[in-house]
Amino acid sequence: MLVSAELEVLWSNAAALALMSRRGPVSLSDNRLILSLRRQEDSLRAFLSALDTGCGVWALKAEDAWLVRAEAIAPPDAPPAWLLTWQAMADADRYLWSDVGAHLRLTPSETRILRSLLDGMTVDQTALQLAVSVQTARTHVRRIYVKLGVGNREQLFAAVLPYRWG
Repeated sequence: MLVSAELEVLWSNAAALALMSRRGPVSLSDNRLILSLRRQEDSLRAFLSALDTGCGVWALKAEDAWLVRAEAIAPPDAPPAWLLTWQAMADADRYLWSDVGAHLRLTPSETRILRSLLDGMTVDQTALQLAVSVQTARTHVRRIYVKLGVGNREQLFAAVLPYRWG
């Protein structure tokens, strides 16, 4: 969903509308996000206003915790606006890099290889864990590097850091 500085919903897809229509810590009223606790609304507004460019993550603490990934997308001459992606956090580790493959247009195999590298594994350990040959794992790593336009692991980690949820 796309929101303004006052949490007015400027655009939303069907999934976000469905999320807001359920009983929970976030709802929609008069085309505006309403959080169950007023101080959380203030905290979300402060987080968004501090996010001038790039993206960041904010945690909504409620019965069911949510992570909100926000990306500032308004052009310089327009009022501020942020694209929000909501992620339920039943098991925090499960979602740490949840959207990295989709956003970077990686194949499922490349995404599995990338996640293992992000977890600190070597290519050899990754190949063993995923039951593929070391050569196959290295081929996937090369393809990831080409897709992301990076030449080494440091550049790779820098390129994917904005997609980390925590």
